[in-house]
This record gives sequence, C-alpha cells and structure tokens, in this order.
Amino acid sequence: MITLLGYEPFYMTFIPYIFWFIDRKKGIAILLLFSFSATLNFFLKDFFAYPRPFDISFSIWTPYIEPGFGLPSGHSQGNTILWGSMMILFKGIWIYIGPLLIILVSFSRLYLGAHFLPDIIGGFILGILLLVLYYNNLVNRKFLNYIFGIIVVILLIIHHRGRIISSGFAYLGFLMGWLLFEKIEYSYNFKKNFYYKKINNLIIRLIFLFIFLLLALILKLVLIRLTRIHFLNEAVTYYFLAFFISFFVPLLIDKVN
Repeated sequence: MITLLGYEPFYMTFIPYIFWFIDRKKGIAILLLFSFSATLNFFLKDFFAYPRPFDISFSIWTPYIEPGFGLPSGHSQGNTILWGSMMILFKGIWIYIGPLLIILVSFSRLYLGAHFLPDIIGGFILGILLLVLYYNNLVNRKFLNYIFGIIVVILLIIHHRGRIISSGFAYLGFLMGWLLFEKIEYSYNFKKNFYYKKINNLIIRLIFLFIFLLLALILKLVLIRLTRIHFLNEAVTYYFLAFFISFFVPLLIDKVN
C-alpha cells in the first residue's frame, strides 16, 4: 500500500490541501517544484529509455505494470521532492517522517519489481539536486519559477508526447493561475495574512477538500470529452485543472472567509 503514495491521486490530494488550507506560499512552491520535477522525470525516462525489470524478464510479475521506461524512478524522485519540501518548509515532525516515507516508497518499487536499483538511486539524486537548487537562498525562487517555465516549454516543443504533456501543462497552469491570483487578490488585500488565509476547522476543511476535488474531477471529465485529439486532450485538461487548483479554489476560499 505504501507505493500508492507515489501516484497522482495522492499527490493531487495532499499537495493542494497544503496549498489551500495550510500555507499558500509554501504550498504553491511545492506544487510548482513537484510538477516541474515530474516533467523533467518523464523527459529523462524517454531520453534514457532504460527498461523496467518486467520488460527484460517475463518471469518477473508485478501488479503495478506501468507504461514508460524506468530511469529515473518517478516514485523515488516525486517522494524525495514532496517529503523533502515538507522537511525544508515545515520542519517539525516532517524531519522524522520524511526520510522514512522516501525510503519506504522508493524500496517498495524494488520489492514490487517495478524498478531496478539504479532507477531508484537516479530518482533520489535528481530529487535532491532539485531541492537544493530550488530552496537555496542564493537564487530568487520566483525567478526560478520563470526559468522552469521556459525549460518546460522547450521540453514540450522538442518532446510533445507521453506523460510529459500532462505534467508540463500542469506546471504552466499552476504558474499562470498563481500569478493571476496573486495579482488580483493582493491588489485588494494588503494584509500580512494574504498568503496564510485559511479555514481553521478541520471538518470544514475536509468538506471543502471533497467538494473541490469533486469539481476538479468533473472539470477533468468534461475537458476530456471536449477535446478529441490526444495532445490537446492532455494539454487542455491538465492546464485548466492546474489553473482551477491555483486560481479559482483559493479565490473561492477567500470569498468564504
């Protein structure tokens, strides 16, 4: 079950929860770094074209057979980015839980026969490098977001196929949604709590989380039906889904508050 912490449904529930209800500034940082990391991961998988264990031997069986190549491991890299960000930004208990989750999720992929050890190590190293780059105090994080956006566009131009489309356009949607929200909302709200406006009641949070995720799912299904061409389908769906998460939902939360 621990390997399920490396799939889209978990990421797209946990990270938006942090962004919507805990801390917007830290939450959007995790959303942007994570989606950029995923885009880079999918590009490198296709670039290296390194097979998975079950591609080499039919005797290796796993219930988690997935499309795509193995190096670097998306589970290893994604969990390193997520829990590494939680450790850096929130500290506290995450300093103890984070490393354990990274190790357990990463090695669950070895146990299930979904990856070789070099895939896991490669994903971990790439995740660490991105964490160091993004959270160091030498480079402005907002400037890095723009640079990452340019890199994403370049990668989409030279390799517009596979899962890179969904993660790449999600990054662009998160970035554009947040920039627009920040511009519109901050111009009317000069209070220090602009980044930290949140709903404090846990039950209300969970109800809102369920409603927002349900709306996001409906939006995704509608967009999929409206766009028949695969490239446009993935691009439009994930761009507007990310825009909905980073712009419309925090706007609605502010109105409720």
